[in-house]
Amino acid sequence: MIYDPEDDSGGVYLFLFQSPNDSPCDADYWYKDMGDAERHAAELLEIAHCDWQYIPDPQPGQQDDRMAAVRPS
Repeated sequence: MIYDPEDDSGGVYLFLFQSPNDSPCDADYWYKDMGDAERHAAELLEIAHCDWQYIPDPQPGQQDDRMAAVRPS
């Protein structure tokens, strides 16, 4: 999962998972911008730009590396 926070906090995260199930990530990387994250994912994991699926930003107080809310709002 690539996470580019909407708040422009500076940077993009690439979260790696062992399973397609929604669980905390097993590893993560940080990049200055989306292009760097996508290039590394393409080289490291052979994931093409067209293979990414959009996931909205987490709600305030929710984990960045999860696809669904896991904590009470």
